[in-house]
Amino acid sequence: MRESRFSTSAGHRLNVASWEGDGPPVLLLHGVTRRWQDWLSIVPFLTARWSVFALDFRGHGASDRTPGAYRIADYVPDVIELLRREFNEPAIVIGHSLGGNVAASVAAGAPDRVRGIVLEDPPLEMAGERIGETPFLETFRVFIQHAGSDRSVGAIADAMAGSVVKPPNLAGPKHLGELRDAVSLRSSAAGLKRLDRDVLEIPIAGRWLDGGDVRRDLQAIGCPALLLQADFAAGGALPDDHASEMAALLGDGVHIRLPGLGHNLHGMSAEVFLRLLLPFLSSFE
Repeated sequence: MRESRFSTSAGHRLNVASWEGDGPPVLLLHGVTRRWQDWLSIVPFLTARWSVFALDFRGHGASDRTPGAYRIADYVPDVIELLRREFNEPAIVIGHSLGGNVAASVAAGAPDRVRGIVLEDPPLEMAGERIGETPFLETFRVFIQHAGSDRSVGAIADAMAGSVVKPPNLAGPKHLGELRDAVSLRSSAAGLKRLDRDVLEIPIAGRWLDGGDVRRDLQAIGCPALLLQADFAAGGALPDDHASEMAALLGDGVHIRLPGLGHNLHGMSAEVFLRLLLPFLSSFE
């Protein structure tokens, strides 16, 4: 594995981890507040047959900060430019949550650089005015208190565990430590230490989808797409009716619901995620 810096034409640098192989490229796009390290649970299963790349989005991890430019539409040109300048053939793009929304827009905007996409529980239009119907708004309000903190990972995780949230899918308030295990909280804390606070200001303000059009992008996607939907009652991003409506816009799409599984499928349910992902990737060979 190596990490390198990709300089965009806009002048900011993005951190990219890569595992060079003989196979075609696969690009991994993480969720909001995360880093490329979030994919470590599945990378070993990919590198035997594919060349794997994982990006730190702007404002995340070791990538440059771009204050005020963290709408979902702002991440898309970074990825398209990376694919056009650094990849010698079209890639399969796998995106979780925020990364899923970005992957869909990238596939619509640069069809010549994308062979296929995997959308792992993306919020799609739920990222906009309906974000309050998801657990994310409450969680982001806790997370933003620790973005860019100089406290230790353990101290941030402990503080978050004791924070009270009231997600709309629950009857009453809960401590975040009751909803997420200690390892998940430590992972989130590590990402938050390396996060620009402005990243979370945008979705909290309801501006995450400004400048984009989810429906237009889904309808424009011409490559094969796999949409994996977590269970909304277990903290997933998509209620069933919205997921079905969005999946129907995909011309060559497979939509799979995963009852009982939460939002971070590749991290918390890696076996199930890989059971679906690997055959999908193999279908391109």
